[in-house]
Amino acid sequence: MQSTSTNGAELAPLYEQLRPLRNGRSREEVTSHQRARLFGAMIETVADRGYDAATVTKLRSLAGVSKRTIYDHFPNKEAYFLATYDLVVYRAVKRVRGAYDADGDWQQRMQRAFRSLLSEVQEQPKAARFALIQAPCAGRGARERTERASRTFQRMICASFSEGPETVTLDPLVAKGLVGGTTSALRLGLAQGRIEPPTEAAEQLLEWVLAYRSNAHTALQPHTFQESGQRPYLTPGYARPEANGIQRDEAKRILTSALRIAASNGYTTLTVAQIVQGAESSDTTFFELFGDCEQCFLAGIDQGACDAQEHVQEACAASSDWATRVHLGVRAFVEYLANNIAFARAVFVESFSLGLAGIDHVTALADRFTSSLMQDAPDTKHQSDLITQAITGAVWEIIRHGVVQQSGQSLDPVVDHATYLILTPMIGAQRAVEVITRERTPERRADRNFLSEPMALTQ
Repeated sequence: MQSTSTNGAELAPLYEQLRPLRNGRSREEVTSHQRARLFGAMIETVADRGYDAATVTKLRSLAGVSKRTIYDHFPNKEAYFLATYDLVVYRAVKRVRGAYDADGDWQQRMQRAFRSLLSEVQEQPKAARFALIQAPCAGRGARERTERASRTFQRMICASFSEGPETVTLDPLVAKGLVGGTTSALRLGLAQGRIEPPTEAAEQLLEWVLAYRSNAHTALQPHTFQESGQRPYLTPGYARPEANGIQRDEAKRILTSALRIAASNGYTTLTVAQIVQGAESSDTTFFELFGDCEQCFLAGIDQGACDAQEHVQEACAASSDWATRVHLGVRAFVEYLANNIAFARAVFVESFSLGLAGIDHVTALADRFTSSLMQDAPDTKHQSDLITQAITGAVWEIIRHGVVQQSGQSLDPVVDHATYLILTPMIGAQRAVEVITRERTPERRADRNFLSEPMALTQ
């Protein structure tokens, strides 16, 4: 079969084709081999170029099959992608679980499980990029699959914590953070083209995870949220528009309008006409300030992030104790999100619609937020770049979960758990809980009201 790429050049299949033989391969063997080639073609294409680049023409060419064969196996491209994702995750889970189930005490088994996970990422970098970097950008169905995969690993960590000399019942929200943090650290390593040796990285991540092996978390405020079914990540943010006073006010209205529309109807529906109508502005003013809807949307996120950071800094200034400052800063940020739902949904939900550009942008925001809180942290063994990224990912994951699942409920439990995730590796679980519970009293909260004024991006 002769195949051509989009520029007209021949695109050779990646794999040798098999055909039924009268006294050899069965039709079932050939069909199975076709399916394996299709999975390989999807991984190869998406890992390097993203979901949108995975056209049926390109996929059939790389797999060495006909277009009809693809539709014999899968009803559509999304089903084909999701089946490939399920296979990648199944293989990883099978390898990790096999390592954990082997002989040894619970800690040795956990160490082997982490090493096997890191080895899988290092040995199968394209499959890892496919699942960890590209899948979250591939639409709602893919994000639901990543949530399901995350829950599988959460259950594995919870089960391992229940073993050992002292049974620990790990809080589900903490488990979500630990899986999110590990995933974030691996994702950043893949994006930057560097994955540390499996043994070294596994030991660091395991030591970080085991720092939370304590029942002290039972004193945290319980949560009631229900589960729903080489690229640089540190990209520079868009600067606020340079304009005179009148234009600054108009720019702020445009940014607010963009976030509100995206939060209500989804980023993919965003148009310049909608934005300027909501801002009571004009197309001319919009294009004087922004190049397109994407730039406007990201500038709106940056504007909200600047406002949120001001409240975080104000909150942190209320105490000279580092651990207390962390708690106050987390609370100020989460309260800002609760009072600015359009901004919160733009950051934690709609940014995925921009693909890697949106993820890169929000990851940089998360890094800046955590870095500001980690200033003056006590020197500990958990301050490597890998663990700092894991802590950032853990905190961001449970805040995202709270925003997505809020449905009018208080985000207070997220404050407790996010603070716990930051403090525990630095000062220990018991001390972390003491700081959190002390700051929870009504008198302390009344004395530290950081949101007395309405926010600019309130929906």
